[in-house]
Amino acid sequence: MKKKTISATDLSRYHGDISLNEKGKMTGTYQLEDGCIVKYSLTLQQPTSQYLVRGSISLLDPSSGAILRIKDRSGIATKPAKNHKATDAAQEDGSAETSNQVQSKSVIKDARVAVVSYSSDPENLRKIISEKAKALCNQYQLLLLDSADKSVPTERMTFSLASALMSANYTKSSSKNPETQHRKELRLKRMANVLPKTEIGKLSLNDVKMACNELGRQWLTYVREACRFLDFIFQMRRDSSGYNVFSEYLRRNPTRSKRDTLRLQKDASNSDILSLKEEKTLNQIISDGIDNGLLMGVLLIKEAGFSSTEACALMWKHVLPVADAPDVLLIRYRRNEIAGAVHDYSFPITGFPVEILLARKNWLLNQGFSEEKIADMHVASEQKDPSIPLAPRVLTATCRNLLHNAGVGYAKLAGLTDYQQGAGITLLLQTFQHHLENACHLKNDPAAVLFLQHKSLVNMLQANHYRCFTDTTARHYLITALRRDKRFLKEERHAKCIKKKKKQSGEQIEIIPESSKYRTHATFRVHLEPGQSVMISAPNGCFVAVKNLATA
Repeated sequence: MKKKTISATDLSRYHGDISLNEKGKMTGTYQLEDGCIVKYSLTLQQPTSQYLVRGSISLLDPSSGAILRIKDRSGIATKPAKNHKATDAAQEDGSAETSNQVQSKSVIKDARVAVVSYSSDPENLRKIISEKAKALCNQYQLLLLDSADKSVPTERMTFSLASALMSANYTKSSSKNPETQHRKELRLKRMANVLPKTEIGKLSLNDVKMACNELGRQWLTYVREACRFLDFIFQMRRDSSGYNVFSEYLRRNPTRSKRDTLRLQKDASNSDILSLKEEKTLNQIISDGIDNGLLMGVLLIKEAGFSSTEACALMWKHVLPVADAPDVLLIRYRRNEIAGAVHDYSFPITGFPVEILLARKNWLLNQGFSEEKIADMHVASEQKDPSIPLAPRVLTATCRNLLHNAGVGYAKLAGLTDYQQGAGITLLLQTFQHHLENACHLKNDPAAVLFLQHKSLVNMLQANHYRCFTDTTARHYLITALRRDKRFLKEERHAKCIKKKKKQSGEQIEIIPESSKYRTHATFRVHLEPGQSVMISAPNGCFVAVKNLATA
Protein backbone atom coordinates (compact mmCIF):
# COMPACT_ATOMS: atom_id res chain seq x y z
CA MET A 1 0.00 0.00 0.00
CA LYS A 2 1.45 3.36 -1.00
CA LYS A 3 2.18 5.64 1.91
CA LYS A 4 0.37 8.99 1.97
CA THR A 5 2.83 11.91 1.87
CA ILE A 6 2.18 15.46 3.10
CA SER A 7 3.35 18.44 1.05
CA ALA A 8 5.99 20.66 2.61
CA THR A 9 3.76 23.68 1.98
CA ASP A 10 0.58 22.17 3.47
CA LEU A 11 -1.48 25.17 4.63
CA SER A 12 -2.96 23.24 7.55
CA ARG A 13 0.45 23.34 9.24
CA TYR A 14 0.51 27.15 9.28
CA HIS A 15 -1.10 29.18 12.06
CA GLY A 16 -1.01 32.85 11.10
CA ASP A 17 -0.17 34.57 7.86
CA ILE A 18 0.37 32.41 4.80
CA SER A 19 1.45 35.37 2.66
CA LEU A 20 2.59 38.98 3.09
CA ASN A 21 -0.22 41.16 4.43
CA GLU A 22 -1.02 44.75 3.49
CA LYS A 23 1.67 45.98 5.88
CA GLY A 24 4.26 43.85 4.14
CA LYS A 25 4.65 41.45 7.04
CA MET A 26 4.17 37.64 7.40
CA THR A 27 4.12 36.22 10.93
CA GLY A 28 2.87 33.01 12.52
CA THR A 29 3.92 29.46 13.47
CA TYR A 30 4.62 26.36 11.42
CA GLN A 31 4.43 22.78 12.72
CA LEU A 32 6.71 20.09 11.28
CA GLU A 33 5.75 16.48 10.75
CA ASP A 34 7.56 15.31 13.89
CA GLY A 35 5.74 17.81 16.08
CA CYS A 36 8.38 20.58 16.24
CA ILE A 37 6.97 24.12 16.05
CA VAL A 38 8.80 27.17 14.69
CA LYS A 39 7.88 30.83 14.70
CA TYR A 40 8.46 32.80 11.54
CA SER A 41 8.54 36.57 10.96
CA LEU A 42 9.17 38.02 7.46
CA THR A 43 9.14 41.67 6.29
CA LEU A 44 8.96 43.14 2.80
CA GLN A 45 12.03 45.34 2.06
CA GLN A 46 12.49 48.37 -0.12
CA PRO A 47 12.84 47.73 -3.87
CA THR A 48 16.41 49.03 -3.72
CA SER A 49 17.46 46.48 -1.07
CA GLN A 50 19.61 43.46 -1.91
CA TYR A 51 16.83 41.04 -0.89
CA LEU A 52 13.14 41.68 -1.37
CA VAL A 53 12.10 39.79 1.79
CA ARG A 54 14.03 39.42 5.04
CA GLY A 55 13.18 37.81 8.33
CA SER A 56 13.92 35.00 10.79
CA ILE A 57 12.65 31.62 11.95
CA SER A 58 12.86 30.67 15.65
CA LEU A 59 12.47 27.26 17.25
CA LEU A 60 9.92 27.12 20.07
CA ASP A 61 10.51 25.31 23.35
CA PRO A 62 7.90 22.51 23.67
CA SER A 63 7.83 22.92 27.48
CA SER A 64 7.08 26.66 27.60
CA GLY A 65 6.06 27.69 24.10
CA ALA A 66 8.66 30.46 24.12
CA ILE A 67 11.65 30.68 21.82
CA LEU A 68 14.22 28.01 22.71
CA ARG A 69 17.28 29.48 24.43
CA ILE A 70 20.65 27.85 23.81
CA LYS A 71 24.15 28.16 25.21
CA ASP A 72 26.85 28.85 22.65
CA ARG A 73 30.47 28.53 23.79
CA SER A 74 32.63 30.75 21.60
CA GLY A 75 36.12 32.20 21.88
CA ILE A 76 36.16 35.94 22.65
CA ALA A 77 39.43 37.79 22.34
CA THR A 78 40.03 40.24 25.15
CA LYS A 79 42.08 43.39 24.81
CA PRO A 80 45.19 43.85 26.93
CA ALA A 81 44.78 46.06 30.01
CA LYS A 82 45.84 49.68 29.56
CA ASN A 83 46.38 50.33 33.24
CA HIS A 84 49.67 48.76 34.24
CA LYS A 85 48.85 49.04 37.91
CA ALA A 86 45.64 47.18 37.43
CA THR A 87 47.51 44.63 35.38
CA ASP A 88 50.10 44.07 38.08
CA ALA A 89 47.37 43.67 40.69
CA ALA A 90 45.53 41.22 38.51
CA GLN A 91 48.69 39.21 37.94
CA GLU A 92 49.20 38.96 41.67
CA ASP A 93 45.70 37.48 41.94
CA GLY A 94 46.47 35.06 39.11
CA SER A 95 43.55 36.26 37.02
CA ALA A 96 45.26 38.32 34.37
CA GLU A 97 44.98 37.58 30.67
CA THR A 98 47.55 38.50 28.03
CA SER A 99 46.76 39.68 24.53
CA ASN A 100 47.34 36.18 23.14
CA GLN A 101 44.90 34.56 25.58
CA VAL A 102 41.34 33.77 24.59
CA GLN A 103 38.61 33.55 27.17
CA SER A 104 35.94 30.90 26.61
CA LYS A 105 32.53 32.15 27.66
CA SER A 106 28.99 30.80 27.43
CA VAL A 107 26.69 33.08 25.46
CA ILE A 108 22.91 32.68 25.75
CA LYS A 109 21.11 33.17 22.48
CA ASP A 110 17.92 32.20 20.69
CA ALA A 111 17.59 29.14 18.45
CA ARG A 112 17.03 31.27 15.38
CA VAL A 113 18.05 31.37 11.72
CA ALA A 114 17.86 34.23 9.23
CA VAL A 115 15.65 34.04 6.15
CA VAL A 116 16.11 35.98 2.89
CA SER A 117 14.36 35.77 -0.46
CA TYR A 118 14.57 37.47 -3.83
CA SER A 119 10.87 36.85 -4.39
CA SER A 120 7.69 37.74 -2.51
CA ASP A 121 5.70 34.88 -4.00
CA PRO A 122 3.69 33.25 -1.11
CA GLU A 123 4.33 29.69 -2.25
CA ASN A 124 8.05 30.34 -2.51
CA LEU A 125 8.10 31.92 0.98
CA ARG A 126 6.25 28.94 2.50
CA LYS A 127 8.71 26.56 0.85
CA ILE A 128 11.64 28.49 2.33
CA ILE A 129 9.99 28.41 5.77
CA SER A 130 9.53 24.64 5.68
CA GLU A 131 13.11 23.99 4.55
CA LYS A 132 14.66 26.33 7.12
CA ALA A 133 12.44 24.92 9.85
CA LYS A 134 13.63 21.36 9.15
CA ALA A 135 17.26 22.44 9.17
CA LEU A 136 16.79 24.36 12.41
CA CYS A 137 15.02 21.46 14.10
CA ASN A 138 17.78 19.04 13.08
CA GLN A 139 20.48 21.44 14.29
CA TYR A 140 19.08 21.81 17.78
CA GLN A 141 17.42 18.42 18.05
CA LEU A 142 19.25 17.34 21.20
CA LEU A 143 18.26 20.49 23.11
CA LEU A 144 14.72 20.16 21.87
CA LEU A 145 14.54 16.55 22.96
CA ASP A 146 16.01 17.36 26.33
CA SER A 147 13.29 19.91 26.86
CA ALA A 148 10.61 17.50 25.63
CA ASP A 149 11.95 14.74 27.87
CA LYS A 150 11.27 16.88 30.94
CA SER A 151 7.87 18.18 29.97
CA VAL A 152 6.01 16.10 27.37
CA PRO A 153 4.31 12.84 28.50
CA THR A 154 5.22 9.72 26.56
CA GLU A 155 1.77 9.24 25.09
CA ARG A 156 1.81 12.79 23.68
CA MET A 157 5.10 12.26 21.84
CA THR A 158 5.29 11.04 18.28
CA PHE A 159 7.18 7.81 17.72
CA SER A 160 9.84 9.66 15.75
CA LEU A 161 10.35 12.14 18.60
CA ALA A 162 10.56 9.34 21.16
CA SER A 163 12.98 7.44 18.94
CA ALA A 164 15.28 10.42 18.59
CA LEU A 165 15.01 11.08 22.33
CA MET A 166 15.61 7.63 23.80
CA SER A 167 16.99 5.38 21.05
CA ALA A 168 20.61 5.91 22.13
CA ASN A 169 19.89 4.92 25.73
CA TYR A 170 17.76 1.98 24.59
CA THR A 171 20.35 0.51 22.24
CA LYS A 172 23.15 0.87 24.78
CA SER A 173 21.13 -0.87 27.48
CA SER A 174 20.03 -3.73 25.22
CA SER A 175 23.40 -4.59 23.65
CA LYS A 176 27.09 -3.84 24.05
CA ASN A 177 27.89 -4.66 20.44
CA PRO A 178 28.19 -1.46 18.33
CA GLU A 179 26.93 -3.23 15.22
CA THR A 180 23.84 -4.50 17.03
CA GLN A 181 23.20 -1.05 18.44
CA HIS A 182 23.40 0.43 14.95
CA ARG A 183 20.95 -2.15 13.58
CA LYS A 184 18.48 -1.40 16.35
CA GLU A 185 18.68 2.33 15.66
CA LEU A 186 18.04 1.75 11.97
CA ARG A 187 14.99 -0.38 12.78
CA LEU A 188 13.54 2.34 15.00
CA LYS A 189 14.16 5.00 12.34
CA ARG A 190 12.53 2.81 9.71
CA MET A 191 9.51 2.24 11.94
CA ALA A 192 9.27 5.97 12.64
CA ASN A 193 9.23 6.68 8.90
CA VAL A 194 6.36 4.30 8.12
CA LEU A 195 4.18 5.19 11.12
CA PRO A 196 1.79 8.16 10.89
CA LYS A 197 3.00 11.34 12.57
CA THR A 198 0.53 11.07 15.41
CA GLU A 199 0.99 10.81 19.15
CA ILE A 200 1.95 7.44 20.60
CA GLY A 201 -1.18 7.37 22.71
CA LYS A 202 -3.33 7.79 19.58
CA LEU A 203 -1.67 5.07 17.51
CA SER A 204 -4.19 2.38 16.58
CA LEU A 205 -3.83 -1.25 15.57
CA ASN A 206 -4.80 -0.25 12.06
CA ASP A 207 -1.88 2.22 11.97
CA VAL A 208 0.50 -0.58 12.96
CA LYS A 209 -1.06 -2.89 10.36
CA MET A 210 -0.52 -0.31 7.59
CA ALA A 211 3.06 0.14 8.76
CA CYS A 212 3.59 -3.62 8.60
CA ASN A 213 2.35 -3.62 5.01
CA GLU A 214 4.99 -1.00 4.24
CA LEU A 215 7.72 -3.02 5.96
CA GLY A 216 6.96 -6.23 4.02
CA ARG A 217 8.23 -9.63 5.12
CA GLN A 218 10.45 -8.20 7.85
CA TRP A 219 7.54 -6.58 9.71
CA LEU A 220 7.87 -8.90 12.70
CA THR A 221 11.46 -7.80 13.42
CA TYR A 222 10.49 -4.13 13.38
CA VAL A 223 7.33 -4.54 15.46
CA ARG A 224 9.18 -6.55 18.11
CA GLU A 225 11.89 -3.88 18.26
CA ALA A 226 9.30 -1.10 18.59
CA CYS A 227 7.48 -3.07 21.31
CA ARG A 228 10.65 -3.49 23.37
CA PHE A 229 11.51 0.18 22.78
CA LEU A 230 8.19 1.44 24.15
CA ASP A 231 8.46 -0.87 27.16
CA PHE A 232 11.90 0.60 27.80
CA ILE A 233 10.54 4.17 27.61
CA PHE A 234 7.65 3.42 29.96
CA GLN A 235 10.05 1.87 32.44
CA MET A 236 12.60 4.68 32.29
CA ARG A 237 9.97 7.42 32.61
CA ARG A 238 8.11 5.37 35.26
CA ASP A 239 4.92 5.48 33.25
CA SER A 240 3.18 2.28 34.31
CA SER A 241 -0.11 3.26 32.68
CA GLY A 242 1.35 3.55 29.20
CA TYR A 243 -0.41 1.62 26.43
CA ASN A 244 1.94 -0.35 24.15
CA VAL A 245 0.06 -0.73 20.87
CA PHE A 246 2.83 -2.92 19.42
CA SER A 247 2.50 -5.43 22.24
CA GLU A 248 -1.24 -5.63 21.64
CA TYR A 249 -0.68 -6.08 17.90
CA LEU A 250 1.71 -8.98 18.51
CA ARG A 251 -0.77 -10.57 20.90
CA ARG A 252 -3.54 -10.42 18.33
CA ASN A 253 -1.30 -11.52 15.47
CA PRO A 254 0.88 -14.38 16.77
CA THR A 255 3.56 -15.47 14.35
CA ARG A 256 2.80 -18.59 12.41
CA SER A 257 6.19 -20.14 12.99
CA LYS A 258 5.92 -19.87 16.78
CA ARG A 259 2.32 -21.09 16.89
CA ASP A 260 2.97 -24.04 14.57
CA THR A 261 6.22 -25.03 16.25
CA LEU A 262 4.63 -25.18 19.69
CA ARG A 263 1.75 -27.25 18.38
CA LEU A 264 3.99 -29.57 16.42
CA GLN A 265 6.36 -30.05 19.35
CA LYS A 266 3.45 -31.07 21.53
CA ASP A 267 1.89 -33.39 18.95
CA ALA A 268 5.09 -34.87 17.58
CA SER A 269 6.91 -35.59 20.83
CA ASN A 270 5.26 -39.02 21.18
CA SER A 271 3.08 -39.63 18.13
CA ASP A 272 5.09 -38.92 14.99
CA ILE A 273 6.26 -42.01 13.13
CA LEU A 274 7.06 -42.83 9.53
CA SER A 275 4.08 -43.73 7.39
CA LEU A 276 4.09 -47.05 5.53
CA LYS A 277 4.74 -45.26 2.24
CA GLU A 278 7.64 -43.23 3.67
CA GLU A 279 9.17 -46.31 5.25
CA LYS A 280 8.91 -48.28 2.00
CA THR A 281 10.67 -45.46 0.16
CA LEU A 282 13.39 -45.32 2.81
CA ASN A 283 13.88 -49.10 2.69
CA GLN A 284 14.20 -48.94 -1.09
CA ILE A 285 16.88 -46.23 -0.82
CA ILE A 286 18.81 -48.37 1.67
CA SER A 287 18.42 -51.51 -0.50
CA ASP A 288 19.78 -49.66 -3.54
CA GLY A 289 22.77 -48.34 -1.57
CA ILE A 290 24.56 -51.48 -0.39
CA ASP A 291 27.86 -49.86 -1.38
CA ASN A 292 27.17 -46.80 0.79
CA GLY A 293 28.39 -47.05 4.38
CA LEU A 294 26.32 -44.02 5.40
CA LEU A 295 23.13 -45.96 4.77
CA MET A 296 24.29 -48.78 7.04
CA GLY A 297 24.31 -46.31 9.92
CA VAL A 298 20.77 -45.23 9.08
CA LEU A 299 19.76 -48.91 8.97
CA LEU A 300 21.14 -49.53 12.48
CA ILE A 301 19.18 -46.58 13.86
CA LYS A 302 15.96 -47.55 12.09
CA GLU A 303 16.00 -51.32 12.67
CA ALA A 304 18.19 -51.79 15.77
CA GLY A 305 17.22 -48.75 17.84
CA PHE A 306 20.77 -47.40 18.13
CA SER A 307 21.67 -43.77 18.68
CA SER A 308 24.08 -42.14 16.23
CA THR A 309 27.03 -42.72 18.58
CA GLU A 310 26.12 -46.37 19.15
CA ALA A 311 25.56 -47.01 15.44
CA CYS A 312 28.93 -45.52 14.52
CA ALA A 313 30.72 -47.62 17.18
CA LEU A 314 29.34 -51.01 16.08
CA MET A 315 31.91 -53.29 14.38
CA TRP A 316 31.37 -56.33 12.17
CA LYS A 317 32.90 -58.66 14.76
CA HIS A 318 29.91 -57.82 16.98
CA VAL A 319 27.41 -59.02 14.34
CA LEU A 320 27.13 -62.82 14.64
CA PRO A 321 24.97 -65.45 12.91
CA VAL A 322 22.55 -67.63 14.88
CA ALA A 323 22.64 -71.40 14.47
CA ASP A 324 19.60 -72.94 12.79
CA ALA A 325 18.18 -69.49 12.05
CA PRO A 326 19.51 -68.07 8.78
CA ASP A 327 17.11 -65.12 8.96
CA VAL A 328 18.46 -63.96 12.36
CA LEU A 329 21.62 -62.11 13.38
CA LEU A 330 22.81 -61.55 16.95
CA ILE A 331 24.38 -58.20 17.85
CA ARG A 332 26.77 -58.31 20.79
CA TYR A 333 26.30 -55.14 22.80
CA ARG A 334 27.17 -54.14 26.36
CA ARG A 335 26.29 -51.05 28.38
CA ASN A 336 28.51 -50.96 31.45
CA GLU A 337 27.85 -47.28 32.16
CA ILE A 338 24.14 -47.49 33.01
CA ALA A 339 22.63 -48.19 36.43
CA GLY A 340 21.30 -51.60 37.36
CA ALA A 341 22.52 -55.18 37.23
CA VAL A 342 21.82 -55.71 33.51
CA HIS A 343 24.74 -54.73 31.30
CA ASP A 344 24.62 -57.39 28.57
CA TYR A 345 22.24 -56.02 25.94
CA SER A 346 23.03 -58.49 23.17
CA PHE A 347 19.89 -58.75 21.04
CA PRO A 348 18.66 -60.41 17.84
CA ILE A 349 17.46 -58.78 14.64
CA THR A 350 15.37 -60.39 11.92
CA GLY A 351 13.90 -59.67 8.51
CA PHE A 352 14.90 -56.63 6.46
CA PRO A 353 18.02 -55.53 8.40
CA VAL A 354 19.45 -59.06 8.21
CA GLU A 355 19.10 -59.09 4.42
CA ILE A 356 20.83 -55.70 4.09
CA LEU A 357 23.71 -56.49 6.46
CA LEU A 358 24.42 -59.84 4.77
CA ALA A 359 24.33 -58.18 1.36
CA ARG A 360 26.71 -55.46 2.62
CA LYS A 361 29.16 -58.04 3.95
CA ASN A 362 29.11 -59.95 0.66
CA TRP A 363 29.81 -56.68 -1.16
CA LEU A 364 32.83 -56.06 1.08
CA LEU A 365 34.13 -59.56 0.31
CA ASN A 366 33.75 -58.89 -3.39
CA GLN A 367 35.76 -55.68 -2.94
CA GLY A 368 38.74 -57.72 -1.77
CA PHE A 369 38.43 -57.39 2.00
CA SER A 370 39.16 -60.54 3.97
CA GLU A 371 37.01 -61.92 6.77
CA GLU A 372 39.64 -60.89 9.33
CA LYS A 373 39.83 -57.37 7.91
CA ILE A 374 36.05 -56.99 7.83
CA ALA A 375 35.76 -58.11 11.47
CA ASP A 376 37.85 -55.11 12.56
CA MET A 377 35.91 -52.63 10.41
CA HIS A 378 32.91 -50.57 11.46
CA VAL A 379 29.50 -51.37 10.02
CA ALA A 380 28.73 -47.67 9.44
CA SER A 381 31.54 -46.09 7.42
CA GLU A 382 32.32 -43.25 5.09
CA GLN A 383 30.58 -43.35 1.75
CA LYS A 384 33.70 -43.77 -0.38
CA ASP A 385 35.99 -45.70 1.98
CA PRO A 386 34.51 -48.61 4.03
CA SER A 387 37.58 -48.69 6.27
CA ILE A 388 37.01 -45.18 7.67
CA PRO A 389 34.54 -45.01 10.61
CA LEU A 390 31.59 -42.67 10.32
CA ALA A 391 31.30 -39.62 12.58
CA PRO A 392 28.04 -39.35 14.59
CA ARG A 393 27.41 -35.76 13.47
CA VAL A 394 27.62 -36.85 9.82
CA LEU A 395 25.17 -39.66 10.48
CA THR A 396 22.77 -37.24 12.18
CA ALA A 397 22.77 -34.96 9.13
CA THR A 398 22.43 -37.96 6.81
CA CYS A 399 19.30 -39.17 8.62
CA ARG A 400 17.63 -35.80 8.26
CA ASN A 401 18.50 -35.45 4.56
CA LEU A 402 17.54 -39.03 3.79
CA LEU A 403 14.13 -38.60 5.42
CA HIS A 404 13.49 -35.52 3.31
CA ASN A 405 14.38 -37.56 0.21
CA ALA A 406 11.95 -40.25 1.35
CA GLY A 407 9.11 -37.73 1.38
CA VAL A 408 9.07 -36.68 5.03
CA GLY A 409 8.05 -33.03 5.16
CA TYR A 410 9.05 -30.22 7.49
CA ALA A 411 5.87 -30.48 9.55
CA LYS A 412 6.75 -33.96 10.80
CA LEU A 413 10.29 -32.97 11.79
CA ALA A 414 9.54 -29.46 13.10
CA GLY A 415 8.27 -30.66 16.46
CA LEU A 416 11.36 -32.79 17.11
CA THR A 417 14.04 -30.12 16.73
CA ASP A 418 14.70 -29.70 20.46
CA TYR A 419 15.92 -33.24 21.04
CA GLN A 420 19.64 -33.85 21.46
CA GLN A 421 19.87 -36.70 18.95
CA GLY A 422 18.41 -34.71 16.07
CA ALA A 423 14.95 -34.63 14.50
CA GLY A 424 15.63 -37.36 11.94
CA ILE A 425 17.05 -39.81 14.46
CA THR A 426 14.20 -39.11 16.89
CA LEU A 427 11.65 -39.89 14.19
CA LEU A 428 13.38 -43.18 13.30
CA LEU A 429 13.62 -44.24 16.97
CA GLN A 430 9.94 -43.45 17.57
CA THR A 431 9.07 -45.54 14.52
CA PHE A 432 11.20 -48.38 15.88
CA GLN A 433 9.40 -48.25 19.24
CA HIS A 434 6.00 -48.17 17.52
CA HIS A 435 6.82 -51.32 15.54
CA LEU A 436 7.99 -53.14 18.68
CA GLU A 437 4.77 -52.33 20.49
CA ASN A 438 2.34 -52.94 17.61
CA ALA A 439 3.82 -54.99 14.77
CA CYS A 440 5.68 -57.27 17.22
CA HIS A 441 2.83 -57.18 19.79
CA LEU A 442 5.10 -56.24 22.71
CA LYS A 443 2.91 -53.43 23.98
CA ASN A 444 2.04 -55.46 27.06
CA ASP A 445 5.68 -56.28 27.72
CA PRO A 446 7.38 -52.91 28.42
CA ALA A 447 10.51 -54.58 29.80
CA ALA A 448 11.18 -56.27 26.45
CA VAL A 449 10.64 -52.98 24.63
CA LEU A 450 13.11 -51.21 26.93
CA PHE A 451 15.66 -53.98 26.47
CA LEU A 452 15.44 -53.84 22.65
CA GLN A 453 15.80 -50.06 22.91
CA HIS A 454 18.98 -50.60 25.00
CA LYS A 455 17.60 -48.62 27.96
CA SER A 456 18.09 -49.22 31.65
CA LEU A 457 15.89 -51.88 33.30
CA VAL A 458 16.39 -50.49 36.78
CA ASN A 459 12.62 -50.19 37.32
CA MET A 460 11.73 -53.48 35.63
CA LEU A 461 12.09 -55.98 38.48
CA GLN A 462 10.39 -59.38 38.83
CA ALA A 463 10.38 -60.53 42.45
CA ASN A 464 13.87 -59.63 43.71
CA HIS A 465 15.73 -60.17 40.45
CA TYR A 466 16.17 -58.43 37.16
CA ARG A 467 14.59 -60.13 34.20
CA CYS A 468 17.08 -61.85 31.91
CA PHE A 469 16.85 -61.44 28.13
CA THR A 470 20.10 -63.12 27.12
CA ASP A 471 19.56 -66.80 27.96
CA THR A 472 18.34 -69.30 25.36
CA THR A 473 14.66 -69.16 26.33
CA ALA A 474 14.49 -65.37 26.48
CA ARG A 475 16.38 -65.01 23.18
CA HIS A 476 13.97 -67.42 21.50
CA TYR A 477 11.10 -65.33 22.88
CA LEU A 478 12.58 -62.14 21.40
CA ILE A 479 13.20 -63.79 18.04
CA THR A 480 9.61 -65.03 17.92
CA ALA A 481 8.32 -61.55 18.76
CA LEU A 482 10.50 -59.86 16.13
CA ARG A 483 9.40 -62.35 13.49
CA ARG A 484 5.83 -61.19 13.93
CA ASP A 485 6.74 -58.02 12.08
CA LYS A 486 6.07 -59.10 8.51
CA ARG A 487 5.06 -55.72 7.09
CA PHE A 488 7.55 -55.86 4.24
CA LEU A 489 7.47 -59.62 3.62
CA LYS A 490 5.01 -61.32 1.31
CA GLU A 491 2.24 -63.15 3.17
CA GLU A 492 1.28 -66.64 1.99
CA ARG A 493 -1.66 -68.73 3.07
CA HIS A 494 -1.41 -72.52 3.22
CA ALA A 495 -4.67 -74.42 3.48
CA LYS A 496 -3.00 -77.87 3.74
CA CYS A 497 -1.34 -77.23 7.10
CA ILE A 498 -4.37 -78.21 9.15
CA LYS A 499 -4.74 -81.34 11.28
CA LYS A 500 -7.98 -82.37 12.98
CA LYS A 501 -8.36 -84.73 15.91
CA LYS A 502 -11.48 -86.05 17.61
CA LYS A 503 -11.31 -85.97 21.39
CA GLN A 504 -13.71 -86.88 24.14
CA SER A 505 -14.06 -83.21 25.09
CA GLY A 506 -14.59 -82.13 21.50
CA GLU A 507 -12.59 -81.53 18.31
CA GLN A 508 -8.95 -80.27 18.21
CA ILE A 509 -7.78 -78.32 15.15
CA GLU A 510 -3.99 -77.84 14.82
CA ILE A 511 -2.47 -75.37 12.36
CA ILE A 512 1.13 -76.23 11.45
CA PRO A 513 3.19 -73.43 9.81
CA GLU A 514 5.13 -74.43 6.72
CA SER A 515 8.01 -71.98 7.32
CA SER A 516 9.12 -69.62 10.03
CA LYS A 517 9.77 -66.91 7.42
CA TYR A 518 6.09 -66.31 6.81
CA ARG A 519 3.25 -65.31 9.06
CA THR A 520 0.72 -68.02 9.72
CA HIS A 521 -2.76 -66.69 9.07
CA ALA A 522 -5.95 -68.66 9.60
CA THR A 523 -9.63 -67.73 9.27
CA PHE A 524 -12.31 -70.09 10.56
CA ARG A 525 -15.93 -70.00 11.69
CA VAL A 526 -17.15 -71.79 14.82
CA HIS A 527 -20.77 -72.48 15.73
CA LEU A 528 -21.27 -72.68 19.48
CA GLU A 529 -24.33 -73.88 21.30
CA PRO A 530 -25.28 -72.47 24.70
CA GLY A 531 -22.80 -73.75 27.26
CA GLN A 532 -20.05 -74.56 24.70
CA SER A 533 -16.68 -72.78 24.46
CA VAL A 534 -13.62 -72.62 22.23
CA MET A 535 -9.98 -72.39 23.36
CA ILE A 536 -7.26 -70.89 21.12
CA SER A 537 -3.59 -71.19 22.08
CA ALA A 538 -0.10 -71.05 20.56
CA PRO A 539 3.31 -71.95 22.02
CA ASN A 540 4.76 -68.48 21.35
CA GLY A 541 1.58 -66.42 21.49
CA CYS A 542 -0.89 -65.36 18.83
CA PHE A 543 -3.05 -62.49 17.78
CA VAL A 544 -6.79 -63.21 17.69
CA ALA A 545 -9.63 -61.12 16.27
CA VAL A 546 -13.13 -62.39 17.10
CA LYS A 547 -16.29 -61.33 15.34
CA ASN A 548 -19.67 -62.37 16.73
CA LEU A 549 -22.20 -63.32 14.03
CA ALA A 550 -25.68 -63.39 15.52
CA THR A 551 -27.97 -66.16 14.22
CA ALA A 552 -31.75 -66.29 14.17
